[in-house]
Amino acid sequence: MVNLEATQARIEELNPMLMDIENQISASADQKARATLEGKRSELATEYNQQQAKEQELLAESPDVGALYFYVPNFCGLTQQSVGSATNAYQ
Repeated sequence: MVNLEATQARIEELNPMLMDIENQISASADQKARATLEGKRSELATEYNQQQAKEQELLAESPDVGALYFYVPNFCGLTQQSVGSATNAYQ
């Protein structure tokens, strides 16, 4: 459960970082700065996707998870939504 919590905490840290870099890219007129920011965004997005995959694996392995959570991309960023109880999902 500690791994799951650490993974979810990292996902929560990456969310605003990704949004901040997206805003910086949008505001930047300098091509060199944009390229640097896009490289950083790519690295963070890769880590974010890896953490999400890890979270799903940990949730699947955990028989005592109270509620499953997943991230749904939306207009303003990424939001966390509950999909119900793990125990109810299999009854």
